[in-house]
Amino acid sequence: MNELFERFLGRGKKNPVEVQDPILPYPIRDHLRFSTELPKELVLSLVRNGPSEREGFENTALYLVLKASANDPELEKALLHELSDILKSDSDDTSTEHARRVRTFVESAIARIPGDWTVDARNLGRISRHGFRLTDERYRAHASILAQDPRDVFILGHATFIGLASFIRAFAKTGKRLHIVIPAFVDTDQDVVPLQTRNHTAGYVLDPDGSVRDLRADDLRGSAGKVVIDDARRTGKTEGLVRTYFEAFGVHDMSFEPMLDASLG
Repeated sequence: MNELFERFLGRGKKNPVEVQDPILPYPIRDHLRFSTELPKELVLSLVRNGPSEREGFENTALYLVLKASANDPELEKALLHELSDILKSDSDDTSTEHARRVRTFVESAIARIPGDWTVDARNLGRISRHGFRLTDERYRAHASILAQDPRDVFILGHATFIGLASFIRAFAKTGKRLHIVIPAFVDTDQDVVPLQTRNHTAGYVLDPDGSVRDLRADDLRGSAGKVVIDDARRTGKTEGLVRTYFEAFGVHDMSFEPMLDASLG
């Protein structure tokens, strides 16, 4: 009886079931030992039927395929629109149906990127050290908080795309606009072409209705403060690049918030 009472109070003996964090499939781990460029066949293996699918690597695959599509901004924008349209009404963060939708989208997106492409997957090492489940949980929690933040939210691609599905769902629920800045699209050499007169985009805007458009100068202005979300704060080079871009349009009220601890990777 005493043992039962102790267990009721949470002080008795327990046999907790440990939930192992998923480990990247061996072919991917083996490949990354020699090259950080992951071929599309291995990206596809993350969402195909088998252990990878059961372990829930769909967000990892989503990040990689959208990063691979960035060589064609129009294709990337089209894929973002399709993804946003798929997920905007998905309110169950843990549903197997949601995971299935993401996997189906990733398979379709992989097929639409022409050629035998590869994608830089070096960030997978750091994510693995943090833990894939912990990373997903952290993004879900942070996205829910930012969806109610009065500031304009800008996430930096492509590293934060590991949590893009969480941002899309959370922001759709509150009717908040999500801004995406792609640092690789930003060239701050104003001696060549002043930033204000350039005709190419530095990112995208995802509206709550699922529509996607190019990031415009007007999106950087406005009275609301700005918060810029990166996956981790490392050398500060990316922050400096983005800050220079914002300041070129007269925006100085901004803060940078890293999602993860860069010291782990």
